[in-house]
Amino acid sequence: MIKIYLKIFLYNRRRKKELNSLKFGLKENEYFLISYPKSGNTWVRVILSNLLKENENLRIGIHNVHQYVPDSHIKTQRTSIIEKKSEFNNLKIKIVKSHDRFKPFFKKKKVIYITRNLLDVIPSYFFYLKARKTIQPRIDDVISGKVNSSFGSWFNHIKFWVKTKKHNILIIRYERLKSNPEQEIKSICDFIGLESNSQEIDNAIKNSDSKRMRDLEKEQGHYNDTRTASGKSINFVGYKQDVSTLLNLTQRKKIHKEQKTIDRIIKMEYKINT
Repeated sequence: MIKIYLKIFLYNRRRKKELNSLKFGLKENEYFLISYPKSGNTWVRVILSNLLKENENLRIGIHNVHQYVPDSHIKTQRTSIIEKKSEFNNLKIKIVKSHDRFKPFFKKKKVIYITRNLLDVIPSYFFYLKARKTIQPRIDDVISGKVNSSFGSWFNHIKFWVKTKKHNILIIRYERLKSNPEQEIKSICDFIGLESNSQEIDNAIKNSDSKRMRDLEKEQGHYNDTRTASGKSINFVGYKQDVSTLLNLTQRKKIHKEQKTIDRIIKMEYKINT
């Protein structure tokens, strides 16, 4: 237990330095795109990158999305945020990805926060970790957040973000993004002040679908080859997995209870129905 708390303490101290070094988020054109892992963050990054790019022939995928929406957890991508003369800092609207839990750093920052149904997040995150780690994760540890103490549990991650109203936040629900992507992306564009007509939004969504992203990844190589302890060549863009026997009844009940609580909080705080 002491080792776990020490690990969390050391991570938080290091992460505080990383975030402060960015000096990002207070200018009018600076935004954060935040979610719990496996909640649609990369998909939204690709869509927004397709709207931000000036070269119509440029294909956006896993290998170059960081040029438009860099990941604050990756050192080389933090450099592009910090360097004033970087291509990223020439963009009229700047967006940075994060999976961080709410921290004092994010007070007064403008945030697009994506939520996804826990019953979909847990299997996706489990198989993601299973492919990348040498020690296989336990499903209970994925649900509780013990498997990654940096981000904690899905429940606490969302709860603290949606209940801490010390920032300008737009809540985007993954399920609505799937059923009506045009409307949800239009909401994001309005929030960040990105002028895009319906045709541009439609094209960006079509150019960001999972098949195109998988095809690009096959063509350009597995992006995660250097980001996994397992040594496997693995896809970042997910494929459907058989989850029918992954969760037992007790685990499903716990997930449904947490999901209902979060849905109630979001509806109460932001007047958003599920």
